Amino acid sequence: MTKRTIISLLVMFSAFSLLAQTAEPEHITSFEYRYRATIGGDSYFYQLHKEGDKAVFTLFEMREPFVGEITDTVAAEIFPALEEICTKHNVWKFAGFSGSDPLIDDGCGFALYIRFDNGKSISADGMNSYPDGYREFSRDMHQLFEPYCEQLRATKSNDSVNKKKLKH
Repeated sequence: MTKRTIISLLVMFSAFSLLAQTAEPEHITSFEYRYRATIGGDSYFYQLHKEGDKAVFTLFEMREPFVGEITDTVAAEIFPALEEICTKHNVWKFAGFSGSDPLIDDGCGFALYIRFDNGKSISADGMNSYPDGYREFSRDMHQLFEPYCEQLRATKSNDSVNKKKLKH
């Protein structure tokens, strides 16, 4: 092989390698989103993961009224809907984002962790700093999760009422 052929092969291999790294990941197996308020009182998180053919959703809220942590199974259709949102907003491009705005003394932040069935993962973190497209992604993600959050809050509320009835 000539030196020119070797260089051409190396360039092609590098291009294919770069393409593989920037290609859209496969299916989500676990998802975690954390909203961090600087004083903590409004902080919350969502966790979603697969257990066999089930979807397990966890909500933790420090907002008033205090909910705490609630976990339950939810409809498995949540995964394709979440994948659609991630694709719409090119969320895999958030991978590796880590930003903060040191000029803001108070504010809020986020952390995002996503694992895929092909072994890839995404993590992004920011405090008063966000990757391009984050706000639109966040809006759509919250719209997707809100009915599940309402379901979990109602379950917790009903459990609390039933426990009070048992005490009397």
